[in-house]
Amino acid sequence: MQADSIFSNLGITTKSEYDESKLIVEKGDDDLDRNAFLTLLTTQLQNQNPLDPMENEAFVAQLAQFSQLEATTQMSTSLTEMNNAQKADRIMQGASLIGKSVLADTGLISFDGESASQMELSLEAGVDQLNFSIFDQSGQQIRNFVIGPQTSGVKKFSWDGLMNNGEPAPAGSYRIQAEVIRGQDQSVVIPSTYAPVRSVGWDAATSELNIKFDENISIPLSGLSRISE
Repeated sequence: MQADSIFSNLGITTKSEYDESKLIVEKGDDDLDRNAFLTLLTTQLQNQNPLDPMENEAFVAQLAQFSQLEATTQMSTSLTEMNNAQKADRIMQGASLIGKSVLADTGLISFDGESASQMELSLEAGVDQLNFSIFDQSGQQIRNFVIGPQTSGVKKFSWDGLMNNGEPAPAGSYRIQAEVIRGQDQSVVIPSTYAPVRSVGWDAATSELNIKFDENISIPLSGLSRISE
């Protein structure tokens, strides 16, 4: 006890004092990084009591903890680098789509003023009737056409660009939806249509690359069905 008092007056930490300090856990102690851990271990060795040094088992245990911390840090760094590389690759992949038309469930259909606009609809079961409605930017219906009974499968249709009055619609982007009727049941679905890609953006919340279209509509890259040639 007298020796402990002498070393304490000299500012030297004894083994017993060190053991007691390990019992006190301050908030945030589990957030030490590898540099702080190494500094703490080095300081501990420099200030240990020469008459009561740290036992070999304790020293080896702390070195093992440091090795584990180092391995975990390196693994975390590698995973971060891999994620960043994948993110950059997805962004480059998405950027190559800007200006191209892709097939997706955007709820939009584009008309260039000349060519018919193509669309697809996947039916899990047959239907008694199928109706398509097209709306302009103000939400006014400009075209409605009725399709007869359909069997299950992927069905392809086209819009000739004409409005209900028989006049051609101005070139641009329009809204589209389909009404599926089976007996007394009716449901509204969104057909797959071709729409031009305007931009791409990374969604940090979902770690997904979003493809953006007109009217601020966006879908994840995985939602694309086909790219127009």
